[in-house]
Amino acid sequence: MIWRTDYLREEAGIPAGAKLCVYVDDEEKTVTIAEAGYDHDLRDVPPYLLEMLGEAGICLGELEEQLMVGNLIYGERTACNGQEEHGDE
Repeated sequence: MIWRTDYLREEAGIPAGAKLCVYVDDEEKTVTIAEAGYDHDLRDVPPYLLEMLGEAGICLGELEEQLMVGNLIYGERTACNGQEEHGDE
């Protein structure tokens, strides 16, 4: 569990409610916590919906990447592990 306070967040200029990323440097034995450079990821999707999407064969890794870059997701085209699939067109 990472302990953080509003004071430290405010001092760093990170807005309340911002998504955070953690970076670990094994050589320096340091942990850096910073504001994420994106607005959405899989943490925004309810667990029941993630389960349903996974069972439907949706690649959750690709879904997360698309959420993080802010792409709209719709239609029957999917990509997972570098392989593209196309729906009936």
